[in-house]
Amino acid sequence: MWSRHLTANFHLFICVAILQPHIEKIMKQKMEFDDMVKYMNDLSGKIDLEESLVRAEQLYIRFLFSPADAQLREEIFNKRFSNSSKPDSGPVSSFLFPPKPQDQSTI
Repeated sequence: MWSRHLTANFHLFICVAILQPHIEKIMKQKMEFDDMVKYMNDLSGKIDLEESLVRAEQLYIRFLFSPADAQLREEIFNKRFSNSSKPDSGPVSSFLFPPKPQDQSTI
């Protein structure tokens, strides 16, 4: 999961994969943040790891190849690799634009 095999942010796809089967209940009960955290904590030890990892990989692949996400991918790619614009700081931009790993040969 932390190997950056698919993406440096695969953990976010895992979070969505874990939340997805529970979204109807969360939305139906209109859970506040604290209630949702408690609900998710109560799932500890009950989450099917294999199923969650497979679902996360499917979500990532769908994001990569979905025509609906093409514009978002293009914006992320153009913003990330453009020298003329730097992303804003904050958690969303750190997800979209993680720091590049340092070259180990120069250390």
